[in-house]
Amino acid sequence: MALLDEFNAYYQGNLMSFNLFPVYQQLAADNPNIYQKYIQNMSSDRLAFYEFKYFILAYLRRAKTEYPAIYRAFLDNVPTTRSLQANT
Repeated sequence: MALLDEFNAYYQGNLMSFNLFPVYQQLAADNPNIYQKYIQNMSSDRLAFYEFKYFILAYLRRAKTEYPAIYRAFLDNVPTTRSLQANT
């Protein structure tokens, strides 16, 4: 499901930003303003992740009422539902 591929990309982006904190710490030794850049990047990444999570949940809510066959297929796809649960 393409939605989950994109959601996973948002998750991986957050993970990468988080893991880069030591690099920002090192750079901030010479320029404390570097922390501001890190905070901006993390805020943007986190917001995008949760916005997309909301979009997926809204999509599923609509599918449940208007497209029950699509919704049921989503729920019956165990790897897909596990993937969504793992990234939350």
